[in-house]
Amino acid sequence: MPLHTATAVIKKWELIHTNFSSWTEKTLGSGRYEILTERKNDINMAKQMFKDNKAGHIAKHYKKQHAILSEKRNNGETEYLEFEDYA
Repeated sequence: MPLHTATAVIKKWELIHTNFSSWTEKTLGSGRYEILTERKNDINMAKQMFKDNKAGHIAKHYKKQHAILSEKRNNGETEYLEFEDYA
């Protein structure tokens, strides 16, 4: 890719990212936006999640809950179905 094309792509991406960041901050408010930004940049939290594999346990739990709810729906239940939250 020629340098001028790569530079144009990078500038366009930066513009899109800036616009999205501005939109997100306006939508959520500056306080919530700051919290999300801190969480995004918190490497220690990501390392701990990976170390604990908590994300994998959470996903496994909700997949199991989905299977249970799907089976209840297939058996004809139509009312609101309670599910077990991850604790």
